[in-house]
Amino acid sequence: MLKFGKSLLKCLTRRFIKMDVIVIGAGYAGLTCAYALAQKHWNVLLLEASHRPGGRALDYSLTDSHPVEMGGQYICKGQKKIHALLNEFRIQTYETDNEGQHFLKNDRHNFLPLDSFHIPDEFNAALNLLEKMTRHVRSSSAQHWNSITFQEWLNQSLQSPDAKQLFRFMINQGFSVEPEEVSLLQMLWLFKRNYGLPTWTLGGAQASRIEGGSQALAHCLSESLGERIHYRQAVKTIIQNQEGVQVQTADQQFHAQAVVVCIPPNRVKTLAFDPPLPPRYAQIFDAFQVVGQTLKIQAVYEKPFWRQQGWSGNGISLTDIPMLTNDNSPLNSSLGVLSGMLTASAASKWMSKDQEERKNAVLQTWAHVFGKEALTPLQYKEHDWTNDPFISCGQASYLSPNAPHEILEDSALPRVNRILWASSELAKDWSGCLEGAIYAGEQAAQEIAMVLERSYASI
Repeated sequence: MLKFGKSLLKCLTRRFIKMDVIVIGAGYAGLTCAYALAQKHWNVLLLEASHRPGGRALDYSLTDSHPVEMGGQYICKGQKKIHALLNEFRIQTYETDNEGQHFLKNDRHNFLPLDSFHIPDEFNAALNLLEKMTRHVRSSSAQHWNSITFQEWLNQSLQSPDAKQLFRFMINQGFSVEPEEVSLLQMLWLFKRNYGLPTWTLGGAQASRIEGGSQALAHCLSESLGERIHYRQAVKTIIQNQEGVQVQTADQQFHAQAVVVCIPPNRVKTLAFDPPLPPRYAQIFDAFQVVGQTLKIQAVYEKPFWRQQGWSGNGISLTDIPMLTNDNSPLNSSLGVLSGMLTASAASKWMSKDQEERKNAVLQTWAHVFGKEALTPLQYKEHDWTNDPFISCGQASYLSPNAPHEILEDSALPRVNRILWASSELAKDWSGCLEGAIYAGEQAAQEIAMVLERSYASI
């Protein structure tokens, strides 16, 4: 292994730099991968195109300095890897506030308590059938399931308009796509790796949040990496040869024995590869055409006034402006925060409108439930993840129907010689979640270390 030590910062001012591993992207997959490699004493360099760590985790500071999450934020007890890292850095979690009535608005009901809404029996039957089907995603049925959309399966399996509407909303909120955009097989893999649909997509418990915001762990990881991480270094080209891999940005070039690309799969096409990727891999990454769309909204009030009215602040609106609403008030803050999530086609539709029109529609929806006080927030903040220049998708990006699907089945991460890919979409557990990104990052560190060991053994 190369020994740079304290001279690393001086070396990084040169135009040509040689490392063991270069990690591209400082989201949770890239941060975890670089951190795991550094812990094993590999010389690693992390290049991030933007000015910050965290990727799809982004926090916004309120007037009282408490953070609210503009991106991914929820974790649950079964997600062991993120809990292990949080414990390592002594970061606490806390349960979300769910006391009070949740609300529901659909074509036939105008903001009634969710508890009084009867979920159709065939809805639960369809969920149970999908759970059974996830056990056979590697069977001979996989090819057929890859050829039909999830919407086609829903049309065959459901008769009730309420059941169809609820399923669509849950898919929208859980994965930020429309059922007709993805194959049945892609959805079954998502169900399998996420242990079903998250309960919060129908106004259920939101699991836990991270004290200090979901970016807090990203900041700890980036601080531990210190001079190994470089921001505002957007990678343009990756050149691979017998001597190693060369990575080029607008004003620098770096050399390493191996590279781990930790960006959303839909953005792999923004990189130039020399030599070009093998046709099969090029075809797979080009097939990540289904881009999840997410617009996240935060409205800040003097206090969480809805709690005094017996509302939890959580609910779903299925008509007008289809939206998931949550009480996102930070721990130990006197301020109240309502969070709204517009996803899939609803996000696309409403992002095409004027911001003031969109804001009025969101606040009017909340005012119908919680009263006129919802119309006058102290602050109103939005983040459109689909048009984020370095992310370009919401919760995740997905394979289009009929696309090559072996990338879903493989236990190893995709690799072409010295170049390996990792992201939350490619995670073998909890894909599309913060936990999935960490899972993929740790797996990438293990797999690229084996590539390095073979490379140095052959010298």
